[in-house]
Amino acid sequence: MKSTITTAALFAMMCTSGAMVPNSIPALQTWISSNGGSIHPSVCAKQAGDMQGVGLFVKEGKSVRRGEVMVSIPPKLHLSYEKVVGKDLNTLIDKEVPAEKWDVKLALALLSVASSASAAEGQQWGPYLESLPQTLNNLPIFYKGAALKEKEETYPGISSEVVGRAALLKTVSSSLANAHACLEGLSVRRLAWAYGIATSRSVRLDKKRDGLLLPFVDFANHDFEPNAQIRRSGSSSPSAELVAQRDLSASEQITICYGNLGNQELLLNYGFEITGNKFDK
Repeated sequence: MKSTITTAALFAMMCTSGAMVPNSIPALQTWISSNGGSIHPSVCAKQAGDMQGVGLFVKEGKSVRRGEVMVSIPPKLHLSYEKVVGKDLNTLIDKEVPAEKWDVKLALALLSVASSASAAEGQQWGPYLESLPQTLNNLPIFYKGAALKEKEETYPGISSEVVGRAALLKTVSSSLANAHACLEGLSVRRLAWAYGIATSRSVRLDKKRDGLLLPFVDFANHDFEPNAQIRRSGSSSPSAELVAQRDLSASEQITICYGNLGNQELLLNYGFEITGNKFDK
């Protein structure tokens, strides 16, 4: 593995939305285990379907009992804005990004790690960065004009929301490009990719805290009636655990609930819609 993975290198690894870079899952599992995390021997990550990307599953011929911890991610592998952004960069970002736009800040944190001039930091997060999808064409912020106009007929106002998000990303990228070594060469395209990762894969361990990225756990797909949940384990420096809410059978997909969200919000932040969504307005 190279000591540093640059943002440019990440974008060079273009693949279909949700697809994995070859061998990235085993490397990710090894990285998690070597850093104090754990993955249940009956759990695996694999392609869930053309529209779902990668998902978590119970292995063939295996099972998981209710209450069992399927994935445990220690605090050192929680990628958050507060954790990975240094004080000097933090000052620059806080000046340009509104406080409530934590998803934009998380996106910048992800890019700062990917572009880090520090060999140690690049090596620290390399296996996780290589596991991320490099195209997110299912998210409206990447839609072409005609596709967005078509969605506007179903979800009035979605175009203005997308335009507003794009305008903010453009302003932030223009202001911060080359303002710091970790964001050297920052472009709207790169920031939009990182923003898509932040909105579609982040979780909150605490309602009072901003979202963060949890390696491997973020493969779990959505269901309004999930069979697993994410919980904190510990108080002062808690691990994040993915726990079975019921007995799970062989080959069953492991799901969590992203929230009681209508289709417009699901589409904007996660890139999918649910037929017959009872929370749709």
